[in-house]
Amino acid sequence: MKVKADTLFYGGKIYTMEAPGVCKEAVVLKDGKFAYVGTKEEALERHQAAGAVHVAVGNVGLLQRHGVGHCCMQAHALDDDGVIGAGLVQVQTGGQPVLAVLPLGLVEVGALDPLALGRLCRTVTQQLQPIWHYDEDFADYVARSDRGELPVRMAVCLDYMFDPENLTPEQRNDPYRAARMGSFKSFSDGSLGSRSAKLYTDYADDPGNTGILVISPEDLAKRMYKAYRHGLQPATHCIGDKALEVTLDAVEYCLQQGLKDGMTPEEQAKRLPFRIIHAQMATPELIERMKKLPLVLDIQPTFLMTDLHWIEERVGKERAVLSYPWKTYLDAGLIMAGGSDAPVESFNPWIGIYATVTRQDMDGYPVGGYHPNEKVSVYDAVCMYSKNVAYANGDQDLMGTIEAGKFADMVVIDRDIFHIPENDIKDIQVLNTYMAGIERYHRD
Repeated sequence: MKVKADTLFYGGKIYTMEAPGVCKEAVVLKDGKFAYVGTKEEALERHQAAGAVHVAVGNVGLLQRHGVGHCCMQAHALDDDGVIGAGLVQVQTGGQPVLAVLPLGLVEVGALDPLALGRLCRTVTQQLQPIWHYDEDFADYVARSDRGELPVRMAVCLDYMFDPENLTPEQRNDPYRAARMGSFKSFSDGSLGSRSAKLYTDYADDPGNTGILVISPEDLAKRMYKAYRHGLQPATHCIGDKALEVTLDAVEYCLQQGLKDGMTPEEQAKRLPFRIIHAQMATPELIERMKKLPLVLDIQPTFLMTDLHWIEERVGKERAVLSYPWKTYLDAGLIMAGGSDAPVESFNPWIGIYATVTRQDMDGYPVGGYHPNEKVSVYDAVCMYSKNVAYANGDQDLMGTIEAGKFADMVVIDRDIFHIPENDIKDIQVLNTYMAGIERYHRD
């Protein structure tokens, strides 16, 4: 007897993002989740989709009308945050491949940034949702989620103390729950653009200035530990190499003090990783320290597209080599989650992936990429904007890849990101977005 399902998709190329090159033939959706991912034959044999569209060779209009989108692209981050998602599905339209990208996963939003969500909604859904305002609170997001008004999943990150959600298993596994609490944010320094990122030594173009720490090392450690003991996930902005050292000191303090105050190593191992936002400059010694700590690096690749034009003048050639060291991080086993820092930069995930893969600006400068030895593969770049973000949020069992049991959040795009010239990645267009299998956007 066939299992009833909502929608069955086949006839395309489904990249699950479980590992490089892993492809499946069919996807079945039921109750907001992927119910089956595997072969076309078994999908058809085992499932009967009520009102389903069985796509052998589809066209965009048909897919849009019937809610058929495929894939993997979990959105994740705005403002020290990220954007995107997980697997990929390719369908055929008039002989031309249409590539879909999966989970419109999580968009992490920082408090008090009213521009970003409006831009997100205009670009991703072409709707302007009156969600973000200066005096909003988390209850507003929950209420709008309950009314079905959130076009993407939201992780609300705050810079003041709040209580953990303590969700029941049923609440956590509800694919229609679109709002959740995010991390607890702190700042350690400023930015390279304003020469306020804290460096070990003077700025090359501003002798006598090493930048600033916006909080003392002692107060940062105490602030982060208070949040850590309260059950929150500390996430700390640091750009300069000295600021990174101070932040790592604070992470180590949290772990050591936690043990002194009665936490067991097992309890600490179950906690979400500490998040370091930006991590733009790192010496080999700092990277060795990071390898030993439970960390995720929230990076913003689009920064490099601007900074590559002046970074050597700002910090000198030697330190520029130690900046934006993404491949070095990857080779060290560090997990990076892709973000945007919108509205400072575009939150468009395709531009972020393009910057990660090419290390060029939008005009393709410099030829071959800026310090090309730090380029990241397309697969690893998509991971940064998909399953790595799910991991950073502790949701890797719910989203980030196309696998049975995970949320059916997906985005359909107009080309196969793995089989196009690298310089074309920035031009990818979204055709459809789905959250929990419900269409939230389609491109006319």
